[in-house]
Amino acid sequence: MPPSPFDHILVGGSFLTMDPARPTVSALAISGGRIAAIGDRDDILALAGDTTRVEELGGATVVPGLIDAHNHLLMTGQILGQVQLYDCRSIDDVLDRVRAAVDDAPAGAWVLGRGWDESLLTEGRYPTRQDLDRVSPDHPVVLHRVWNKLVANSRALALAGITRETPDPPADGAYAGSFDRDEHGEPPASSATAPRSSSPPPSPARPRGSSSNPSPSPRGSTTGSGSPP
Repeated sequence: MPPSPFDHILVGGSFLTMDPARPTVSALAISGGRIAAIGDRDDILALAGDTTRVEELGGATVVPGLIDAHNHLLMTGQILGQVQLYDCRSIDDVLDRVRAAVDDAPAGAWVLGRGWDESLLTEGRYPTRQDLDRVSPDHPVVLHRVWNKLVANSRALALAGITRETPDPPADGAYAGSFDRDEHGEPPASSATAPRSSSPPPSPARPRGSSSNPSPSPRGSTTGSGSPP
């Protein structure tokens, strides 16, 4: 058998090509660590040489490699039903999204969001309770940062029973978190490192992905966990 430029051939599988004109093939050839050819079993086997390693997949399905396959499946599904803040570049961007969700929500419904990042905002700071109160004085609002912090408006804090007298959770607890406080001791003037034990109730997916209307959790339902479930 003559030499072949193909190092590795995979056959006997179902390869998802992501090409609508040819969504699946049964064989694939690799050269120099890159996919070099796809097709039917016999056509691809004809490319083999005496140094080609041929591997039989036994009917396994093969999908394209993903740059990052990491997610928390339940949380990802919940996030899809919330206000999306990942591309916000100013506090006003954040407030515009919240205002639209409030306008679309039933009276008193919770509005949950995720994705703000102060390092990407023009103001270079966290959204605050006071910011959220301007666009949502009556709906409880909880907005998670991209990770490990959140901000709640005054209505959400009131429903959760959080006041200036509310202590931080014990520091030795897992994902204990703490409340940011202003110069008068009021929490949170900005966002809090989220105590895991007082997560807001999950929101059902809605067409515009913005709100839910659960009853407040007895453990407090506005300072939610930014940590993985």
